[in-house]
Amino acid sequence: MIASQLLNHKLSALHISMNAKEAELLFEKAQVFYLPIISEDNTVLGLICLDNVLALVNTEKEDLKSVLKDVIITPVLPSTCHYYEIINVLNRSEADIVPVVDEHNQYVGCVTVHEVISQAGALLSVEYPGAIIVLEIDKKDYSLAEVIRLIESNDIKVLGMETVEVIHSNKLHLHIKLNTGILRPLLASLERFGYNVYAHFMRQDIADDTEERYRQLMNYLDLD
Repeated sequence: MIASQLLNHKLSALHISMNAKEAELLFEKAQVFYLPIISEDNTVLGLICLDNVLALVNTEKEDLKSVLKDVIITPVLPSTCHYYEIINVLNRSEADIVPVVDEHNQYVGCVTVHEVISQAGALLSVEYPGAIIVLEIDKKDYSLAEVIRLIESNDIKVLGMETVEVIHSNKLHLHIKLNTGILRPLLASLERFGYNVYAHFMRQDIADDTEERYRQLMNYLDLD
């Protein structure tokens, strides 16, 4: 997923030629705290905060050029920029929006935190029922193929995965979304092969249901 696929088409940039009242109306329509401001030749000057525009309206000054001193100089990303780099930029920014430009440095739109969160949800398949397990693994021992092989040997599918470095350590946390809520056999298998299951999560209502069905299955098997 790249920046051009994550553009928020509901947001309009502020043009330097706009007056303060026009800018205020755009903010009101967008319901955001920051918007890009672009020049006459469609290049990004930076981000403007709603407070700066409102202050301009209150002083009855018309020209948006009056707030240029308050422009936040922010990274501008190419439309081909990968999703992970967008996360990195937003994480380091005081704003929740990042402008995007084409190969000619012309403004084409922006990506907000909302699009990033939605894409993260899609990558992790959060809309599908199933548990999430977190494995703590030494970096030197990390083998994604081995982890997936072990999970699939328990007739479980991996729906999504994220790897996070543990600060000030040689450890990784591997967050894995599964297509099942029945975890006991898998957890036992992982621990048997020396994996540290750092945590596991599931919605409680689904967890209660899957645990009950697991108990029923075990009871049934005990009858044979």
